[in-house]
Amino acid sequence: MKIRAIRLPADGKERMKEIVNRSNSRPTGKYPSWKMGRFMQWETVDHLKAFRSLDADPKVHSFEEQPLLIEYESGGFLHIERPHILVVTGHQKELWTIKKSSETFNRIQRAEQEELSLHLLRHGYPSVSN
Repeated sequence: MKIRAIRLPADGKERMKEIVNRSNSRPTGKYPSWKMGRFMQWETVDHLKAFRSLDADPKVHSFEEQPLLIEYESGGFLHIERPHILVVTGHQKELWTIKKSSETFNRIQRAEQEELSLHLLRHGYPSVSN
């Protein structure tokens, strides 16, 4: 596995992609985060629940939605990973991908995620799947 690029939002942008727009066919919304001092865009109810928990957790200093995009090669194929939330607690950064229990990774996907986590650690991003 090789990480080809870690892309951050363009200057002046808060996230890698806009989540809330008028043409969405699924529920999305904005959460008024008091900790972040702005509206956070959520794309599933599970993301909204995570934002509420992060706002209430005193150990969390900050969090961002859709913080970056990771391009990596694995098994001869190019993959793109879009972590849902970047959580900062003290001096530690964690990338969270939020999935329902019915969407859990299979054994091969879990191994690939663990390998990606090891590579991200070298870039200062331990990856955590919820």
